[in-house]
Amino acid sequence: MKNPLQPLLACALGALVIACGGSGGGTATQPPPPPPPGSITVAVANTPEPDTAPLTLKGAGGRSHPLTPTFGLAHLDGLAPGTYTLQAEPQLVNEVQTYNPVSPSQSVHILSSQTTEVTVTYTPGPLLPHGTLTVHATGLPAGGFAIAAYSFSSPSDPSTIHAHLFTFDGTGLSFPAAPGTYMFQPCTVNGLTGTSQPGSVQVAENAETVVEYIFAP
Repeated sequence: MKNPLQPLLACALGALVIACGGSGGGTATQPPPPPPPGSITVAVANTPEPDTAPLTLKGAGGRSHPLTPTFGLAHLDGLAPGTYTLQAEPQLVNEVQTYNPVSPSQSVHILSSQTTEVTVTYTPGPLLPHGTLTVHATGLPAGGFAIAAYSFSSPSDPSTIHAHLFTFDGTGLSFPAAPGTYMFQPCTVNGLTGTSQPGSVQVAENAETVVEYIFAP
């Protein structure tokens, strides 16, 4: 006997096949690939120590990318296209001279397959409390100059040593110096060795401290 429900079951099965895309094995539409990334180059200007400028690039979701300049330029690849925020923090040079960014925060647009170039410019700020360190030179050949090194430690943190280079000629040099202990290293110019007298000094606030480099074979 013919089942009276058979035509109804056949219709229902056919509707189900159509609703599911048929039996031909159709493929789902794939999302397009993301656009190629871009990059950024940041130039640091108007500071004597551009490579220590504290820079951070922040993207969507608050993700941060620290930037480390080399010879005054910082570069970062692999950035998804979009809008970022470039942040620059104040800088302290030689423990006494402050430098402030002209624009502490900049909006930066990263484009696909392109490099966005940005400049961060600093301006000198106020000096912190300081004394004066004067360097005299004896025996340095006329027209010559010396590159020497000193280390510094502050009374509040004597275990932390800061090392710096400085340049001077036969006329000497005078510069603001943070209060603390300074130790000077020997230097060599054209076969002459310069030794500081004394080798270590204490700089006090609002006072001048004198060091003499004596050059001899």
